[in-house]
Amino acid sequence: MSPPRAGVLDWIARGVFVAGLCVLLFLLGYQVRSWELWPTRLLERAKDATGALYNRYFVEDFAFIPAKGVETGTVRLDRARTAPGLTLVTMKTKDSFLARLIELDGTVRHEWRKRFEEVWPEGAPQIISMGNPEMVRWHGVHLYPNGDLLLNFEGGHFPYGGGLARLDKDSNVVWKVNENTHHDVFVADDGTIWVPAMTYRDGPMPGLPRNKTWYYEDTVLHVSPEGEVLEKISVLEALKGLPGLLPDRIESSDFTHLNNVETVPAAFAAKVPGFEAGDILVSLRDLSALVLIDKDTHLAKWSMKGRFVLQHDPDLMPNGHILLYDNRGLRLACKATRILEIDPTTEKVVWSYGGCPATREDGFYSDVWGDVQLLANGNVLFDEPMGGRVFEVTREAKPQVVWEWRNGIGDIDGELKMGFVGDVLRYPREDLPFLNP
Repeated sequence: MSPPRAGVLDWIARGVFVAGLCVLLFLLGYQVRSWELWPTRLLERAKDATGALYNRYFVEDFAFIPAKGVETGTVRLDRARTAPGLTLVTMKTKDSFLARLIELDGTVRHEWRKRFEEVWPEGAPQIISMGNPEMVRWHGVHLYPNGDLLLNFEGGHFPYGGGLARLDKDSNVVWKVNENTHHDVFVADDGTIWVPAMTYRDGPMPGLPRNKTWYYEDTVLHVSPEGEVLEKISVLEALKGLPGLLPDRIESSDFTHLNNVETVPAAFAAKVPGFEAGDILVSLRDLSALVLIDKDTHLAKWSMKGRFVLQHDPDLMPNGHILLYDNRGLRLACKATRILEIDPTTEKVVWSYGGCPATREDGFYSDVWGDVQLLANGNVLFDEPMGGRVFEVTREAKPQVVWEWRNGIGDIDGELKMGFVGDVLRYPREDLPFLNP
C-alpha cells in the first residue's frame, strides 16, 4: 500500500529543510573560520593540543626498520676506489641513540653516548612540554680533532628542537646551549657554529601572512666556539626580501621547516654571481626551496625551487655547484630518493644518483632526514636514514657503489631489524689525532 501523497511531500519538505540547514551551517562555519571569529582560535588550539599530545606519546617510533637481508656492518667495499678515512655515523641501537666512528671494514674505533636528560638533568628551560625521552634523537654532528663532538638533540619534546651540546671524547658535557636547536650543524673556518633553531610563537608577525593559532618561527643561530649565542636571525623576517615564497594564508605550524644552514665561502662566491662570501644559505624543507640570505641586511635575495622536493643538506661544492639530498625525487609516486648536483647559475642538474625506478638493486628512499658529503677523491657519501644504510658512490656518469654499511641490530619481537641512521661524515685519519694520543 503506497503512503499518502501528503506524507511523501512532508518528508521531502523536511529533507530539504535539513539539507538547507546543513548548507547554512557549513557556510556560517566557513565564514567564521575565514574571518577568524569566535570560536575559531579556541577550536584550533584544542586541535593543536590534541595533535601535540598524540605525536609525543602515541606515534610509533621509526627508529627500528625491517632488515634488508641478514648482512650487517660493511657489506660492500672496494678499497681501491673509496676515499680513505673514518666514518662518523649517528644511529639507533637497541638501547639508545649514539655516534660511532668506524673504519671502512666496519670496526668501531670510538663511541659517544649521552641522553638528553643527562645533559639537562635539572630540566631544560627551552622545552615547554617534556615528552617521551625514547623519542629524542641525535640530529646534526661535528667532530673536532681532539675528539669533542658537537651535536643537536631533536624530537620527543615540544618544541621538537631540543638543544645544542658539546661533548668531550669521553662523552662528558663541555657546554650546552639552552635554545630549541635542531637538524644539521655547520662549523665555519673561524670556528663559529651555525645551526637551525626555532622559537614558539602564539600570534601573528607584522608583514607576514596570517598564521594559525601557534607556529614555529625558524631562526638561524650563530654560536661561538665556547657555546655563546652571538646572533639570532629570523628566517620569516628574512623572507620579506622574497615575499613570493610564502602563501597568502599559512595553515601549518611548521611551514618553513628550516633543516640546514651553511655560510658561503669566498671561493664559491667567486664562481657564482649574486653570492657573496659570508652570505647564508638555508634549506627550507616544507617550501622545497633553497634560500640565500644577505649577510648584512639579513634579507633573502635568491632562491631555487622546482628541482627537488622536501630536500635536506645542501652543500656548496668547490666547483660552484650545490650537492643535496632530494628526499622525494621530484616524482612523488615513485618513492625514490636522489642525490643531485645542481649548477645554481643555470639551475640544471649536472649529476645525479638514485631516483626512479626505486626497485633497482641500489635504489634507496627516505622521506625524512638525509645527509650527503662530497669526499676528497670526488666520491659522494650519503645515508638512507629510513633504511639504516650508508653508501659511498663514484661521481661518474654511471655511478658505482664502492662502500655500503648497514646498521643491523638483530632480532626485535621475532623480526630482524635495522636501526635508524641519522648523520654520516667521513674524516681523514690525520684530522683525528685524538685516536693516537
